[in-house]
Amino acid sequence: MKPIALATSFVLSLLALSGCAQIDNASPVAMGPGSETSGLQLQIRLVNAKGEPSRKTEVKVVAVDGWNDRAAAGNTVIAHRTTDDSGRVEFDSLPAIKLSLEADLGSAVVRQELAVGASSAQTLVLRNGGMMLLRLKGDTAGIRKILLSGTGLEANRQSDAWVFSWVPVGSYNVVAWRNGVLTPIARVSADSLRILDTTLQVQATTFLDDFDAPSLQNLFGAGVGGGSWFASGEGWQGGKNPISNPDLVSAREPGWQAQSLHVQFQVDTTSPTNYAMLNMDLGGGTAQGFGPLRDVSALDTVVFMARGRGTVVFQLLGANECIWSADVALSGAWVRIALPSSALQPSGANCVDWHVSAPSVRALGFRAARDAELWLDNLELKGINPLALYPELH
Repeated sequence: MKPIALATSFVLSLLALSGCAQIDNASPVAMGPGSETSGLQLQIRLVNAKGEPSRKTEVKVVAVDGWNDRAAAGNTVIAHRTTDDSGRVEFDSLPAIKLSLEADLGSAVVRQELAVGASSAQTLVLRNGGMMLLRLKGDTAGIRKILLSGTGLEANRQSDAWVFSWVPVGSYNVVAWRNGVLTPIARVSADSLRILDTTLQVQATTFLDDFDAPSLQNLFGAGVGGGSWFASGEGWQGGKNPISNPDLVSAREPGWQAQSLHVQFQVDTTSPTNYAMLNMDLGGGTAQGFGPLRDVSALDTVVFMARGRGTVVFQLLGANECIWSADVALSGAWVRIALPSSALQPSGANCVDWHVSAPSVRALGFRAARDAELWLDNLELKGINPLALYPELH
């Protein structure tokens, strides 16, 4: 089987004004709790476009690192205070993570992102922002909130549109809160000269894992009683580790954004049948046994971010020893891997037809027959609604 060609970069579509955009992205959101504090202090001066102090105006501190976890809990804003008569405000005991500072005074808004270690003295300038009206169509079931990733901004629902009243000029990732999971939708730009009024086609997708939570389960695991990652491989019982970190909880490293899963496949090639494999049951199973079979017949594309060395085989493991596979050649740079369902080739006597086998999938995995190394991030199944994959979440 020939390796699937990989995209050399991942670019989110920029949406045109007053148009309709098809969404096909796997934009990640930075994660991780970022709970450690270092007593970080900030002295902020807030002024208007003329340089005059902005008095009695609230300034918010938003956690950019760990944003997804905080957004799910409804606490992205980790501190807020009001400026004095000189337009100044101070914060102390802030966490040593990437932060953003936000303020608004009607249509005049500002958002300034601060890297870790940035200067403790900051001047924020309020300028005219842009208004966004986002209309959603397609698979919109279960959407309860629309947010802009990495910010404290949340849209208001007005008739048939989600409205961000005043947004600092710039580009943002739109994220939907649906069925208990934050799902990327698109990238949009705010313009102070005109209103962005656009319709977004929301594609069904199941965002399985971003690897930021220190857990063996995927993002749905707690709700389905499984969704666990584990390792397997020939020679395991003889004491040979098929991958470098078989417990997988400690196999987390800074990734494409926030954390990724990093494993090394260590294969004893003295036997041609040896292999190493990273597996995830699709709900309700463990390393000793798989749980309920899942229907992935609506799968359009398997999408994930990856880098590494060597070649691994992505596999969907079906019932009755039916396996659907595609080779993935890894490189040293992060790339977006998109494997259409048509690229998954069957093996096994029981693999007669995709539409016959796809409703009975028990797990997915990454298999290597030679030494290889894999960093894995943001694993997503396009075309499948989470409630179709995990009906017990209804």
